[in-house]
Amino acid sequence: MLGLLAFVLYLGACVFPPFPWLIFLAFVPLFYTLKKTNRMAEGYRIAFIFGCAIHAIALFWITNVSWFLFGLAVLFQAFITGLLGTGIFFYKKWHQGVPFCFLVAALWVLTEFIRASGFWGLPAGLVGYALTPYFQLTQIASWTGIWGLSYLIILVNALLAEAVVSQYGSGRKLKLIIFACMLVFVSYLIGTMLQQKIPRGSFNVTVIQPNIAKENKKGSEFWPQNLKIYRTMTKTALSSKESDLVIWPETAVPFFLFHEARSDILKQVRDSARSADRPLLLGAQDFQQDSTGPHGYNIAVLISQQGQIMGRYAKMKLVPVLEYMPIRLLIPWVRRMGGIGVYEPGREHTLFSIGDTTFSSLICFEGLFPGVVRKFVNKGADFLINLTNDEPSLGRMGFYYDQNARMLRIRAIENRRSFVRVANNGISMVIDPWGRVIRQAPAFSRVTFTCPVPISDQRTPYLLFGDWLIWICMFGLVMGYVFPSMRKDK
Repeated sequence: MLGLLAFVLYLGACVFPPFPWLIFLAFVPLFYTLKKTNRMAEGYRIAFIFGCAIHAIALFWITNVSWFLFGLAVLFQAFITGLLGTGIFFYKKWHQGVPFCFLVAALWVLTEFIRASGFWGLPAGLVGYALTPYFQLTQIASWTGIWGLSYLIILVNALLAEAVVSQYGSGRKLKLIIFACMLVFVSYLIGTMLQQKIPRGSFNVTVIQPNIAKENKKGSEFWPQNLKIYRTMTKTALSSKESDLVIWPETAVPFFLFHEARSDILKQVRDSARSADRPLLLGAQDFQQDSTGPHGYNIAVLISQQGQIMGRYAKMKLVPVLEYMPIRLLIPWVRRMGGIGVYEPGREHTLFSIGDTTFSSLICFEGLFPGVVRKFVNKGADFLINLTNDEPSLGRMGFYYDQNARMLRIRAIENRRSFVRVANNGISMVIDPWGRVIRQAPAFSRVTFTCPVPISDQRTPYLLFGDWLIWICMFGLVMGYVFPSMRKDK
């Protein structure tokens, strides 16, 4: 029953968030239950079931593709979350009070990091994103990454749960509650004091959100009408606006653009850039053939106003199974079958340049991975662009569109770089280096806008040192085991 209460509070904070502050209470019932548990298997089962519930919400969009893959993804994510219950059972035998709460927060953050890593990594549903509505609180991500936001939330919840479940006197319980409140207040003050440097300039982008249904994109018979939509929207957007770059979304050209059989489409796209008299960035597909078979890539292409190819980037972080199956790289005859997992990952962190401004173009859910974004910025990107179809939700379940967009706001804070999100029918937006939305287009609408993008060259601690907090959490968990073991041996 308490696990159900935790899930309801989580929904209130993250899914239907009129009260995002509930995230600081959402896990109290769960931690209370886990602290009371007397068997390790029971602790794992409780955390696993809770993990199934929250990941079913965060990943429900996968049912658009396959219920089987949805179930597989939820079970994998919940399997990792279940380790939290095992860890709490293990550490509560030796630790109490504030030290125990710090270990609980470290356990949670470590499970999030594992869930977001590797081939099966899916970073959706990290609890730190619940703080996105609170500008000051999210600024600590420039030091700690998203992991620091998750750590803060879980530590506060663990302290409050400890105050409820412990046998301490009322005075000590009150101290735990005050300490939890002070953590939030101090984080707020730190976020307020972090200096907001004046951007060194701006770069004007024109965003095209065409809102073309996916069933009207893939067939070649739809291309003439879709090209007309893109050209008309681009012409309208540029009629009275100064712009340095026009951006079309992911797979705006849903064909192998550089294949000899598509030379007519490539010519039409080049002509579009010439008629706009602006550089054009768009999503397409690429195809290469060698002795091992065909190779397909999900790409972003930059075309100059003269119609010349200025560069192309192949998506490096592909959606597991849906875009990429490693077995296809190992078995050539499986590669030749085509079908599911048709793409292969790119290998280069490509930078595009227009004048003195350099940017990178991440594709779809690449923008959700902190480490991926950080590599592009460290290579020299002045700002980042995220091209996406953003068609994950069933019908018009706006939560999924908002979930994807808010993750990029944290990426902007982590790296102090502006983000331009260009979606087919999701939420297109321009985000400044402090995670504030400058301009936004609503989902399910055909919209275009031109907006200045602030350019920042600030180097954040997270940009310099990466996931250092994860190493601190691992070190703390090891020490939490070693010291009690040493005392036991003595």
